[in-house]
Amino acid sequence: MRRNYETPVKKNIGNHLLHAALFLLLVTLAGCTEKPSSSTPTLNWYIFDEPSGAFVDAAVSC
Repeated sequence: MRRNYETPVKKNIGNHLLHAALFLLLVTLAGCTEKPSSSTPTLNWYIFDEPSGAFVDAAVSC
């Protein structure tokens, strides 16, 4: 009995290419659906409150 090892590999490559193409299509469509807001985004920065007070001093001097 002769086994054909090439067929599953070719099918796997085809499946991977199909999944990659679908993923790129979905990412592209998702990126095009929402319009960017015109307001400036707010960045919230949280740091550990150190006992030395170095961050507070840096913020005051800024």
